[in-house]
Amino acid sequence: MYRHIFFDLDHTLWDFDRNSKEVLLHLFEKHQMDMHKIEFELFLQAHYQTTRQLWTLYNQNQIDQQKLREIRFPMIFEKLGISIEAINHKLLSEEYLYLTPRQPHLLPYALEVLEYLQKNYQLHIITNGFPEIQDLKLSSGGIQHFFPFVFTSAQSGFQKPHKEIFLHALATTQARVEESLMIGDNYETDIMGAQNAGLDAVFLNPQKTKFEDYKGKEITCLSELLDYL
Repeated sequence: MYRHIFFDLDHTLWDFDRNSKEVLLHLFEKHQMDMHKIEFELFLQAHYQTTRQLWTLYNQNQIDQQKLREIRFPMIFEKLGISIEAINHKLLSEEYLYLTPRQPHLLPYALEVLEYLQKNYQLHIITNGFPEIQDLKLSSGGIQHFFPFVFTSAQSGFQKPHKEIFLHALATTQARVEESLMIGDNYETDIMGAQNAGLDAVFLNPQKTKFEDYKGKEITCLSELLDYL
């Protein structure tokens, strides 16, 4: 039935949380942030909450890439009650942006699933991430060779969940809607976006978050894809 499979990248194949956590721990220790009487877990949680908040704004076209990068760490320190003058947040941001995409960790079974699927399907990426960063992540994770086409919001001019980015990917790969499947972890951008463009979708939902309107395919681990494909 399917010939083309489109994957999201962050939180779907590339383990953003693990890679980010390891870099943040390194930076926390390097910059001696415990001297400001904060614990690493509080710093990590503030980073996680702020990043989710800013990416929501980015996906809604309310901020751009540069703004996201500029205000992330000042917002984190504000949450923690630390003056931005106390820590070189610009250097911290530069180091975080350099180190994080160079981390290698993938989600469980990602590599095994890709190796299995490439025998029978054409595999592609559709991501709202930034092109230069996403290319680094694919290379660092050792999975770049699986994806001849990587579609980013910057390259296509549209962000998920807008259907135009999916239609652009279909046109470029010469894939028909009925033979294409989208797999992602974000219900709004990946799943609803794909469905708005007419594609079938599989929702990677390890936390088993409930969405009353969703009646489609759902998995908690990538290994479960093999039950569908």
